[in-house]
Amino acid sequence: MAMSNVIRGVFALVCVAATVGGLRNVFSDNTEVEAQARLAACGATPCSAVITRLERTPFGQDFQLQVSAKTSAEGTGHSVDVKCKRAQILFGAYQCLLTTP
Repeated sequence: MAMSNVIRGVFALVCVAATVGGLRNVFSDNTEVEAQARLAACGATPCSAVITRLERTPFGQDFQLQVSAKTSAEGTGHSVDVKCKRAQILFGAYQCLLTTP
């Protein structure tokens, strides 16, 4: 009987921690993640990246950015997609990767 109470308590704590982690991922300030997404979109070349779409879920953030080279005389740009995920599913540092060339 006591073992089932311990398991029930641990399960409840895991559920609360996952809920708090998911809420934090969706509703917390994402200024640093946006900066990482812009850096991933531009790569090593200096550019201007404007966010045109942002999707936030408990498991990550998806960005679509309009990228224009700062050195380009035409000023034409293209659209890129960047996906940012945490190191662990709900916790850890974000890592952003370019998903479209």
